[in-house]
Amino acid sequence: MATSFHKVTNNAASTLAATIDDDDLSLSVASGDGAEFSTALQWLTIGRTSAYAGEIVEASSRSSDALTLAARGEQGTVASGHESGALVECLLTAEHITELQDAVNALEARVQPRHVNDAGMTDVPGVQGEVVFNENDSKFYGCTVGSETAATWVAFH
Repeated sequence: MATSFHKVTNNAASTLAATIDDDDLSLSVASGDGAEFSTALQWLTIGRTSAYAGEIVEASSRSSDALTLAARGEQGTVASGHESGALVECLLTAEHITELQDAVNALEARVQPRHVNDAGMTDVPGVQGEVVFNENDSKFYGCTVGSETAATWVAFH
């Protein structure tokens, strides 16, 4: 199954076309600015100013200048009302980094090769599809046929 990430769109910014309450699950940005934002799942920050970090919301879709919100007050922020003209931005958030870290950790857990030290790879049992790192010649090997007692290994170049 493919990993899903929240979309990040560089420099996506606009303003609210109308005031929203703290429980609204949709918003509209200024006319014509919707195309700045992705149509895919994304984190948005609303109302950020020099004195207020803003509210992070999860937008699940966009049609023209209207965005549908799946969640409000995310990532430790509080769902709040925002006035027309408030800034709406797609910014990199801590959750974006967490998604990437989790995906890398899951990948590493699946592909972390076993280390062996065998000159000819003749005494190394294995499972078909397994990858090992041979410290004897500093190469990675893939098991093409394997069992608990013997295996056929092919070096990756």
